[in-house]
Amino acid sequence: MTPPARTLSDWLTRIEAMHPAEIELGLERVAEVYRRLPKARVPAVISVAGTNGKGSTVECIRRCALANGWRVGAYTSPHLVHFNERICIDESNAGDADIVAAFAAVEAARNEVPLTYFEFTTLAALALFRAADLDLWVLEVGLGGRLDAVNVVDADVAVITAIGLDHQDWLGDTRDAIAAEKAGIMRPGRIAVCSDPDAPNPIAEHARTIGTTLFQIGRDFAVERQASQWTYSCRLSLPGQSSLTERSRSELDAPLGAVLNNLAGALTAMTALNALPAPSALEPVFENWSHPGRLQRVRRRTTWWLDVAHNRESVQHLVSVLEREHRSARPKQCIVVVGMLGDKPVDDVLQSLASVATHWCVASLDSPRALSAQELAAKVNQVSAHTVERFDSVAGAMAVARARAGARDCVVVTGSFHTVGPALAWLGYSD
Repeated sequence: MTPPARTLSDWLTRIEAMHPAEIELGLERVAEVYRRLPKARVPAVISVAGTNGKGSTVECIRRCALANGWRVGAYTSPHLVHFNERICIDESNAGDADIVAAFAAVEAARNEVPLTYFEFTTLAALALFRAADLDLWVLEVGLGGRLDAVNVVDADVAVITAIGLDHQDWLGDTRDAIAAEKAGIMRPGRIAVCSDPDAPNPIAEHARTIGTTLFQIGRDFAVERQASQWTYSCRLSLPGQSSLTERSRSELDAPLGAVLNNLAGALTAMTALNALPAPSALEPVFENWSHPGRLQRVRRRTTWWLDVAHNRESVQHLVSVLEREHRSARPKQCIVVVGMLGDKPVDDVLQSLASVATHWCVASLDSPRALSAQELAAKVNQVSAHTVERFDSVAGAMAVARARAGARDCVVVTGSFHTVGPALAWLGYSD
């Protein structure tokens, strides 16, 4: 008999072993359990799907809601250091005791219905949000959209970020096929926002087919960066309104790179809810913008860049930011700490990183899906002539990278949440 789960660690171990498959797409099982959970008012809901940019979009929406004085719950995945990061209510991550209680509620409701780890933890987050009586739920879709557990909740506003090639075994081999799956979070008669400037056609086609009002970057809203500032503008014709709404926000510190598209999508989602904060309230939302593990720059004796990029588009963006930021003062050497899961486009990622790397520290990761350091080093040697060192852990790679890096150097940590999370822990990040 399985001993009772008492602590958060106990529960997570139990949930991981509960279902034979890590991923099993479909809404029937999770919807059945969701209906059994204690009923409560469901407030406004914004769901966010896409290949790249979901995290910064969710974070921007959360900050805007707080600036409005709203109570907001944000659900994201995966976490970097602690599981609690996945479930945030207002400005704090959920505590162990509250998550354990939510897990117990899901376990009681499921009545032997098999759930994957992601389905179980998603239901726990929704149970916590229901109990907290919030004004807004912001839900990050885990994989795809149409059949993802998050899609059990009807979104008032569906946000679709940049579409790239990832999870092809599950979602399809083309951007069109992947976009069609992401578009499944839209609802008839409601609103969708797309922040991909090169959005595949299935997004607009699905919106037209089911009667969703779609707002598209470059047509209905826009963002421009000028030096250290950026401007957001929006022209929306909302359902039931005959006139266009125009809003503009400028004189804000400019975050790095294409994250601006994500922030613009987030602002448009809030506009669609008629809830965009006043200009004076928006300024602190973006002041010194930083999001852990996403183009995160940590300045110590050496400059560290940490980014969870793990597909071609996201790593190319990381490299472009590095090249731009170092244009005036190129580091003497750029040490790349990388670990990757084997089901990611490893060759493409390493090829992009090779354009900036002068030294490699490759690490084995704590995941059964990960490439070993030996396997990864062999792939690096195919695209780079620079020295490659192998490590059994991210911590080991970090220690050597720090020892090798001087004040004029930089260290780039990337390839996976499973790489950046342990690296942040090693650097002392504990949120």
